[in-house]
Amino acid sequence: MSILTGPEIRRLAEGNFGVKGERLEIRPYSPKWAGSNSYDVHLGDTLKVYDVSECPLVRDPHLLEWHAAIDPDNPPPTMDLPKLPNGKWLLLPGIGYLGSIRERIECHGLVPYFDGRSSTGRLFVSLHQTAGRGDDAWGGHLTCEITVTHPIIITPGSRLGQFTFHTLTGERQEYAGRYQNQGREPVPSRFHLEAPR
Repeated sequence: MSILTGPEIRRLAEGNFGVKGERLEIRPYSPKWAGSNSYDVHLGDTLKVYDVSECPLVRDPHLLEWHAAIDPDNPPPTMDLPKLPNGKWLLLPGIGYLGSIRERIECHGLVPYFDGRSSTGRLFVSLHQTAGRGDDAWGGHLTCEITVTHPIIITPGSRLGQFTFHTLTGERQEYAGRYQNQGREPVPSRFHLEAPR
């Protein structure tokens, strides 16, 4: 695999094809967000959290304390995180936040990798937990799994993340999973929709 350069990201995002027929769609798109080998993306207008008040209480056998625990096989609903009076969000350590990016990304013959920009990392904001890599033929508004080390104020539309795009080796197998065509709203875990074990 190799990584696309900024000029190649711009060329493909502007409707051209790659050497092996690779295609890349970014909407909305601006060439100014393409760096030397990545493309910057912006946080959407909604953050969601799991409503743990709907979770069952489970007793910790060691500390003898009760905790509201998320059951992946029966997840709780999500609710919108309220904004501060200035239209921003206050994020706190110890809570997972689901966000989405404003841009819709669609790749054909490419594997998208998503991560925070270096400036985001230096504020100790993590934009994904384990799901930073996409798949060939995936399309949608990526859902972010945000955690923070310190309390921090985040603004909707902030340029927090970036994509890199990698080429494939071998026969293509297009993505057809349950997170295809995610909309602008953050999508919670669909772990409970997996085939029974």
